[in-house]
Amino acid sequence: MRTLADYIMRSRLHAAFVAGLLGMLTWKLPPVSYLSGAALGLYVLRKGPREGWRVLFGATLITALLAQLTIGSPAPALAMVVALWLPVGLVATVLRASSAQGLALVAVGLLSALLLIGLHLAGGDLTAMWRDWLAALEKSLPPGTGLGLGPAGRDHLAQVMTGLVIAAMATSLFGTVLLARWWQSLLYNPGGFGEEFCVLTLPRGLLYVAGVVGLTAIAQGIRGGFGLGTELLLVVTVLYMFQGLAVVHHQGRTRRTATGWLVLLYVVLALLPQYMILLLGLVGAADALVNLRGLGAGRARRDE
Repeated sequence: MRTLADYIMRSRLHAAFVAGLLGMLTWKLPPVSYLSGAALGLYVLRKGPREGWRVLFGATLITALLAQLTIGSPAPALAMVVALWLPVGLVATVLRASSAQGLALVAVGLLSALLLIGLHLAGGDLTAMWRDWLAALEKSLPPGTGLGLGPAGRDHLAQVMTGLVIAAMATSLFGTVLLARWWQSLLYNPGGFGEEFCVLTLPRGLLYVAGVVGLTAIAQGIRGGFGLGTELLLVVTVLYMFQGLAVVHHQGRTRRTATGWLVLLYVVLALLPQYMILLLGLVGAADALVNLRGLGAGRARRDE
């Protein structure tokens, strides 16, 4: 990883080449998107947004050229710009300016909320779309391996699918920026990433927003359905999940807990995300409310 990060930082051309080439590979190997986005994010974090946008432009040209030569259309390049590079560049710019991962996470939440609201304002029956998609998915699965949801289950899941997808995108986006920040730490500030992540804190005022969103979701549930409030609550829960992870890492560092417990935590998170995300989200919200880590309100932020 250090070798790749060092290669990216040699020049704008190197960064654009890595981001563009990996961006094209994303269509065959989706996890590669983290590396592609982190390549741009690293350059923004180190060199600033103006240089980062130049890298984004170069990566777009490279991906468009490769896509045109291989599949006869430059469309994948536009998809990468909208779905990955532009959001990563914006969040990395916030992180560079603030040196606070919590504020960068707020930027992720704002982008996610705007996307959710935009999708609802655009019109169209999102629930019906997901209901049809789930039904088609069940039909395409081999016999005996269906989702086992039934019509009622599909309908309930379809009502929150948009929120689940946006929440997953928010997790992926912030994870990509964190990877870029870790690369920056490897090259220029060894150990700095861990220190910064352990003090990740969302603004206290976000608790009030979370409360309003939660009450809205409850009211929608009482009326017998789900809606925008529930979808926004999923995004807010993901935001506080990252703060909950920061609390766990902080406790592990201060108490010198064996790293095996952290590995186990991430294994359980991968196997049972529906429970662990909620649990970590509650831990993060509790920390925002009562300061479980005992962090000083005026603690110094790490400079770039």
